[in-house]
Amino acid sequence: MEPGMNNENQEETVETTQQDDQTVDPSISLLKQIQRLPGVYVENRSGLVNVYLKREFSFNSDTRVLFVVNDVPIGHEFSDIDSLVNVEDIKNIRVLRSMEASQIYGIRASFGAIAVETK
Repeated sequence: MEPGMNNENQEETVETTQQDDQTVDPSISLLKQIQRLPGVYVENRSGLVNVYLKREFSFNSDTRVLFVVNDVPIGHEFSDIDSLVNVEDIKNIRVLRSMEASQIYGIRASFGAIAVETK
């Protein structure tokens, strides 16, 4: 079973933007590319960028997604998210929903993960 697929392979819950698609553009910042992904909500509060998945969003608890770069968990909050990777090196960006993310990355990803893979 691949990450993001249920047992019957009926519903894919990992959304991917790949370099082959027109949606990954090296001239656009990482933050802007993340904002373009379906189901993602980006909040910029006091210079800190927080990313939430729309189905997991709540004002009452910390539901920020975990950022992962090349399978290394980085964190939840950034003042300069574009400094994580060079946008020209992005191979794909994956959105992992809560269950799939926590199975792969543990409890820190219980509200989802944004996984960035570079070339």
